[in-house]
Amino acid sequence: MAIDIAAEHARLLACLRQMADDRATMGYDPVSIYDSSVPDRPPVDSARRVKPYIVLWGDIGRDVPYGERSVTHAGTTDVDWQPQLTLAAGLPTWVLGLVPLARDTIAAFNTSSQAYLMEEDGGPRRPTKDPDESDTPRYYSVLPLRTFLSS
Repeated sequence: MAIDIAAEHARLLACLRQMADDRATMGYDPVSIYDSSVPDRPPVDSARRVKPYIVLWGDIGRDVPYGERSVTHAGTTDVDWQPQLTLAAGLPTWVLGLVPLARDTIAAFNTSSQAYLMEEDGGPRRPTKDPDESDTPRYYSVLPLRTFLSS
């Protein structure tokens, strides 16, 4: 049976949207959630700072060769899936404020899925100023994820 990558992507996106909605219900500032693209002009506040948002970037996955499966993943894994979250906002501290939302989303996804998303190693993930944005400053940080999906 083939693994439905689109369904896993949709479930992760639904978890992100639910967490953002829950956060807004609790009185926190709203967070926009985007699926694999960002508007040319994301919403800004009165000081022209980009309002916080998270982007889920899809991944088609990579078939794990049989030899790797049997050695590395005990024969249970068929696809190495590596979606990515980009956390972005008009101030570096706002980006940092998105981290708990992203990690809570990963935890919620993991409890509702047979897959187990993990943050990928890769060194520091500092908020970085987007060099393409001068009129509306934007900072971002990438949260690479990885899981192994079984059929």
